[in-house]
Amino acid sequence: MKRLLASLISFCFLIIAGALFFHWSEFTTEGKPNSQDIEATQQFHIIHKGNQFHIEHRVLSDGAVSTNSLPIVLPNGAKDIKCTVQSTQQDCLTKENGQFLVTFSKGQKEPMNFSIYYTLEKTSNVNSLLLEEWYSAVENMMVSSTSIQITDYTFRSGQWFSGLKAQGSKRLEIIDYYSFKGSGGPTSLYWQKEPLKKHSIEGIDLYSNSNATSSIDMPEHIKGHLHITIIHTNLTTPYQSDRLMITDNMQSVNELQKQLVWSFTKQSYSFPADQIWLGEIVANSLTELQKGSERSIRMYEDIIQSLTETQMNKWKTLLTENQDAGMNAKMLDNWLGESTGYVTTFFQDNVADRPAIAQLMFQVPKPVYVNEKQMDAKMIVHQEKMLLPFKSTLQSLGYDMNELEDKAILVTRDGNTYRFYSDQEYFIYNEENYGLLSKPVITINGESYIDQYWLEKLFNITVEKSESKISISSPPNI
Repeated sequence: MKRLLASLISFCFLIIAGALFFHWSEFTTEGKPNSQDIEATQQFHIIHKGNQFHIEHRVLSDGAVSTNSLPIVLPNGAKDIKCTVQSTQQDCLTKENGQFLVTFSKGQKEPMNFSIYYTLEKTSNVNSLLLEEWYSAVENMMVSSTSIQITDYTFRSGQWFSGLKAQGSKRLEIIDYYSFKGSGGPTSLYWQKEPLKKHSIEGIDLYSNSNATSSIDMPEHIKGHLHITIIHTNLTTPYQSDRLMITDNMQSVNELQKQLVWSFTKQSYSFPADQIWLGEIVANSLTELQKGSERSIRMYEDIIQSLTETQMNKWKTLLTENQDAGMNAKMLDNWLGESTGYVTTFFQDNVADRPAIAQLMFQVPKPVYVNEKQMDAKMIVHQEKMLLPFKSTLQSLGYDMNELEDKAILVTRDGNTYRFYSDQEYFIYNEENYGLLSKPVITINGESYIDQYWLEKLFNITVEKSESKISISSPPNI
C-alpha cells in the first residue's frame, strides 16, 4: 500500500508540471497590483438545494476605492444576478455594452465591501460532480485570500473537495457543511458520493482509499507556502488545474518529483501580471531544471554560464530569503548584481517590448580611464570574461576604425592594419591571418566588445584595476 500511495504522489508531479496556466488568472491569482488595482479578500457562500447552487461572493476591500465602477466576470449560465453594498444594502449592479459592472458612489473614500449574488443550475442525480469556473471574478482586484463555505441540502453523503485547504466539515440533521480557505483566488470544486481518506504531506492533501501514509522530501523554500489537493478516484475523468488534481492512474517516475518542486517553486513567487513568466527563471535557478518558455530557458542558461558556483549559491540564497516579497524584474536585477558585485539590467531588458532575448552582461561599477581621460563607457563582464566597448576604447587609444562591406572592422594606426570579424577566433594583421584560442571581438545585444585579454596582447595595452577605477594605458612609445 505504501508503494501505491508513493506512486499516486509521483503521478501528481506530472500533472502539476503541466498546470502552468490558471483559470481567469488575470483576475484571481498571481501578480502584484498596478496603480488601478484594489487589494481585497473574498468569501464565497454556496447553498446547494436540488439542482441549484445559490452563490454569494463577498468582496472585502483593504483600502479606499479609487474608481466609480469595477467590471465583473460571471460564470456561464449564471442567473438571478444582483449586487448589494454590504453596509447599506443598496443595489450596486449595472450593465453597459453587455458588461456587468459593480458601481460605487462618486468620491467614495472608505473601503467598499459588496456582495455579488447569482444562481447556477447543475444536475444532482450523479455519483460525482465537478464545478469548473463556477465563481465570479472582479477585474482590477488583487485577491490576497479566499474562503469558501458550502451548505449542502442535496448531497447528504459523499464529500466536497477544493484546491484550497479544508478547514472543516459537519454533518447536521438536514445539511452538510464544508469550509475551505487559502491564499489567492478560488479553485474548481469537486464532489463525489464515495468518501475518501485524507493524507497530508507537506502542503499536499492526498485523498485516497489507501490506508498507507508516506512522506515526501520537499525543499525548504517551498515548505508551508503552497497547498494542493490530489484526489485518487475512478468516479470521474482525470482533471487538472493549478491546485486541484483528479487522477485514476498511477505513475512512478523520479523526474516527476522534480517537476512538482519546480511547479511549486514557480507558484510561490509573486510577480506583476506582465512579468509572471519570470517565476519560471526563479524556479529553474532553485531547482536546477530547465523548464518553461524558450525565453525563460535561454535566460536561465545565460545565468548559469555567467555565474561562478559561489555566485550561483548567493543568487539562490537571495531568492529564498525574499520568497515572501512581491518581486519584479528590477529586484531580480538587484539580487543578481548583489550576487556578483556588479550591476545588470538583464531582467528589465527582457521584460521590455523587444523581440530578441537580451544577453546577460554585467557592468563593473567603476569609471574607465584611457590615458588618464575618463571614457563615457563601462567595462562589462560576460560569461566571466572582462570586455570593453570595442569602438570607443580603440578610438580613445588613437586608432581609426571603419566597417567594411564584408562586415569586418578595420582598425588602423601608423600604417598597421587589423581586421576583425565579430564572434570569430581569428584576425588579420597587415593582411596575414592569425588564429586565436578565443574570440577577440564579440557582439552582445547588438554592440561589439573586445576581450581585455586580447586588447592587451594584440595592441600592447596595459589595463590596471584599482578599488576606485579602471585605467587603460598605451605603451610609452605611442
